[in-house]
Amino acid sequence: MSNKLTFSAALDAYAAVLQDQPGKALRQSNGEAVFLEGGQICSVSLNEAGEWDMATAGCISPVAWDECVDSSAMCASAVNSPVFVNLPV
Repeated sequence: MSNKLTFSAALDAYAAVLQDQPGKALRQSNGEAVFLEGGQICSVSLNEAGEWDMATAGCISPVAWDECVDSSAMCASAVNSPVFVNLPV
């Protein structure tokens, strides 16, 4: 299955949802969250308690987007039914 949502469109969708949520990240169905950092969309893994594993944080790459068969569905779900978590202080 190929992604129907382009990488660029996904970044735009994430940014649109996050821009009005300062200090928040958007939880994803895969146990990660996406957040804005310096104008870039980044992701980080969350443990079951919702704590951030900052060692896994980084900007979303187009290669990772293309390799994940669920990228489009995961993005659409997160954007259409957003669940926000607080950024660590």
